[in-house]
Amino acid sequence: MEEKDAQITVVVVVHNAEIYVERCLNSLINQDSQQFCVILVDDGSSDHSQEICRTAVGRMGKIARLIELSHGGVAKARNYGLAQVETPYVLFLDSDDWLDRNTISSMIELVNAHQPELAVFGFYYEVADGTHHLLRSHVQRELLTRESISRQFVSLWNSGLMYSCCNKLFSVSMLKKYQITFKDLSFGEDLEFCKDVMRICSHMFLSDRCFYHYTCHIRGSLSTCYREDLFELRRDEHCRFKAYFQELGCLDDRAEEYLDRRYIERLVGCVENECSSESKKTLRQRLKKIRQMLDDAYTLPCAKRARLTSLRMKLLVLPIRRKWYRLTLLSGYVMSVCRNRLPALFAWLKMNR
Repeated sequence: MEEKDAQITVVVVVHNAEIYVERCLNSLINQDSQQFCVILVDDGSSDHSQEICRTAVGRMGKIARLIELSHGGVAKARNYGLAQVETPYVLFLDSDDWLDRNTISSMIELVNAHQPELAVFGFYYEVADGTHHLLRSHVQRELLTRESISRQFVSLWNSGLMYSCCNKLFSVSMLKKYQITFKDLSFGEDLEFCKDVMRICSHMFLSDRCFYHYTCHIRGSLSTCYREDLFELRRDEHCRFKAYFQELGCLDDRAEEYLDRRYIERLVGCVENECSSESKKTLRQRLKKIRQMLDDAYTLPCAKRARLTSLRMKLLVLPIRRKWYRLTLLSGYVMSVCRNRLPALFAWLKMNR
């Protein structure tokens, strides 16, 4: 199918994903509808990813094309792919993830029926080794106007479905009209993109169905590797998110609680990160960083306001609230051991925090 005749383009950015990319591309080859286009953007892979992509493009024929770039990061690669899209809608697919066979046909049916600016659907959350998977889906099929989006703004973000750009279908005309692109960040470019879309979207469809299979890398991915600056990044993200809600007039008590809870849940991740075996810090240096986190001006107020639901999270946050530095450090080591030795359990706990 020619791109001008299709309704949806799938943009896939690939970088050194030889282990997973074939499964990803096979999920496109095996779609029950061929009324879509595929743009593969290889972001300077140094493994066999390019060869796998070339083979897949050959199998898909005219609906697919491969763009080969020097390595510039996922944001630049997505923006390059997005700039080539000529269809009314675009869907982003990460190269280590995959789609159900009926995804495209279901999206076309949705588009024909509702013409939304944004469609959001559920996803399966799967551990990379295939031992465990969970379902996260919006529980109610719903069509939202700008007024109802504003009214449900906190609930939408609290659902956990809004952070990623990959479980969504975007109107290309909307993205172009408001010049929405991915910011070149080392962390959280998906979140910033979705925030920009939610800022202006006036016609959203929420689906009660799941199509997207998200691969959770417990170890080894960019998002799970040890980061020296993770705490600072999370704190800055929290400040920007709070300013975003305030800008849109949505910063009420409910929003404050959600943002504080979200920050504290991610602070627990910062504690675990500080205890990673990848870090070369001494015990004294790790404890110093824990002190910095717990003594930060945002930590105690957020920890006190957050309404935590799971017993596990309450236990992990207790030493943070009490400023028990050594016990907080110990909890970080326990989480790190769980991540490395019991990845399926770690993924389940992460999803049910």
